[in-house]
This record gives sequence, C-alpha cells and structure tokens, in this order.
Amino acid sequence: MFHHITRKLRTEDFARQNCLCLFPSPYSKGLSLASQKIILDMARFSSEISFKPVLLGRRNIVLESVKYYFRTIKFWREADVILTIYPYICINLRRNYFLRKLESMLIGQLNKKTHSILYVVDLPIERSMIEHELSDEEYKKACEIEKRVFRSFDVLLVFNENMKRKIQEKYGFDDNKFVLFEVLDYGAEISPRGIFQLYKPLRIAFLASILDRNVFSWIKELPSSKDILYSFFGINGEWINNLGREDIKYEGFIPPENIPSFLEKYHFGMIHYESPVERYLEYGSTSKFSAYLAAGLPVLSSSKLSYISSLISKYKIGFSFDSLDSIPGLLMKMDRESYSMIKENCIKLGEKVRQGYFLKRAVSLALQKMGITSPLLLDNKA
Repeated sequence: MFHHITRKLRTEDFARQNCLCLFPSPYSKGLSLASQKIILDMARFSSEISFKPVLLGRRNIVLESVKYYFRTIKFWREADVILTIYPYICINLRRNYFLRKLESMLIGQLNKKTHSILYVVDLPIERSMIEHELSDEEYKKACEIEKRVFRSFDVLLVFNENMKRKIQEKYGFDDNKFVLFEVLDYGAEISPRGIFQLYKPLRIAFLASILDRNVFSWIKELPSSKDILYSFFGINGEWINNLGREDIKYEGFIPPENIPSFLEKYHFGMIHYESPVERYLEYGSTSKFSAYLAAGLPVLSSSKLSYISSLISKYKIGFSFDSLDSIPGLLMKMDRESYSMIKENCIKLGEKVRQGYFLKRAVSLALQKMGITSPLLLDNKA
C-alpha cells in the first residue's frame, strides 16, 4: 500500500522527524465558526503529539493564492509525515473546476514522497447531493477530484463505518486505508462539574450557527411544559422571542471558545435536524455534539440521527427522542440517580474530547498502519 514512498522514516527516530500539520487559514472566506474551530483544534492537538503546525494562509485573492501554494509546496516537500484536513485543504466545491483539478494533481504529486494522513471531517459532495445542489455532471467531476485526493493519501481518518463504506462504494479503496476517529474533539480550558441536581424546570440548550426561520421552523412545534425551558443560541434568532412562548427563549450568540463554560448551567444539550440534514448525519457527528460533551452536558438527540443516537447509547450520555412531542414524557421518567450517572459519563467523555483524545488516537493508529512507531501509545478503547 505504501510502496510509493521513497523517503522512509526510521521508526526509532520518529521524534526527530519532520512531522507537519498543514492547514489553511481557519478564517478563510466561507468557513463557518464550527469549521474554524475544527481546524484550530486539529492544529493544537496534533502539536501535542510531535506534529508542527504550519499555517498555509488564505486563497481568497490571487496574491494570497500564490503565497498559499508556495508555502504548500515548500513545506510538503520538506516533510517526512503530513497531517492535513479535508475538505478544507481543497478549494471549495463551488470554485472553478479547472483550478480544483490542478490543485488535486498537485496534492497527488506532493504525496508521492512523503507519508500522509488525511483527517476527513466532512463529505461535501454527499451533503450537496442530498440537498440536490449538484447536477449529475458536476457530481461526476467533483468525485473525480475527490478520488484523486483521497487516493494520494496513505491513510484516511473518517468518522465511522458509514463514512468509510460510502467512500469505498465510490472509489474502491480497501479497509487498510482507513482509521475511524469516531468523534470530533473540542478544545476547551475548563474542568466542568455543572448541574448534578435534577431541579425543575429542566434547562435545555440548543446551539446553532445561524437560526434561520425556515430551517428551524420546528421550534414552534416544541411541546409546552412548565417543567422544561428551551434556550437557543446563534445569530439571527430574534424571531424566536416573537413566538410568544415563555418556555422558549433566544439567548444570543456565544463564541465557540466560550461555549463549554457557558453551558455548564444547563441540564441537556439538544440536537435536532430535519431532512435532508438528518440523512447526511449518518456519516458523522457534529461540532455541536462535541461542544456539549466538552461542557460535560448530557445530550438529547432525535433518534433519526442514527449515528449520534448510537454514540449516546454506547457511552450512556443522554437520551434519543422519536418525536418532539415525546420529549417531556422521556425526561419526566428520569430520576436523580439516572441523571447523575449520565452526567458523570458525560464529564468523563468530555475530558477526552477536550484533550484531543480521538484525533490523537486515530493519528497514532494511522502511523502504525504506515509502519511508524510513534511515542503516542493510546489504548484503542474510549
């Protein structure tokens, strides 16, 4: 699998090798706050396992692009091991096809003489197809580019088996090319304790980037209960306070770095999407899910989000609801002992999320696949 590598690492000298984490500016045009957080966390956590972070810059205008690709070529050629992130290392799906093709060919050439790991946190082509945003011809061209990029990397770090199978169905890669990382990490400098007492009303937080009225029209369908208060966070959510509901409040915007500490006073963090987003989320979880865990906050998720629901069940960190109407009955069955157990599980898992455990473990396994013994020896169980 790794026969193309001409510059081999001496595994006993790993700590002295040039291991680089290459990433575009998290403040590039078009990147959401969640995307910015993911990029910054990758850079931070990889630096804790002997990878040197290298900021490549932006590609918003021609001069920036020239500097960006100069740095890309320079540092990629110098590296023994590369870690980078998809899709952000590639030009946006909506940009010029010819430029995207050239970029994918460049990445392919640069990867011929280094060990390389690609951290795949999103599948933009699948998301766009589910949302009916690509024509058949656009899809074909986009897959051509994605396949070239994926093929050039030694190891792909992917969320779960669903994401792995989707990539395999499209491109035919074998199992040895993949490592599952399972959950997005979320760096935060807190040690949460938060609410253990099950006092009423129960306080449920919901995070969003943009609270678009059309996308989140379901909010008005939340069942009314004197025992539950819902708080919504994001931008453009002022319309929520016009619903005339005392149990539903818009609380404004919280910067990503402040979210974990702010959410400590809540009982649950809620995740709910409607089609087509819920279909896409079989391939992974969300930054929202990780932010709740980083805060030590139990998760309340729609059961239609199958992957997130499976994580809730596996780690015993919350509840899944079948419909919005079922939320009050589900929560009212809960006693103090069961909530305390869930809360404790969230705090334990949240500690791992805040420390970058899932990315570090995946990178360690990827290095082992490439025959490189790293100083990072993590167990394979969360």
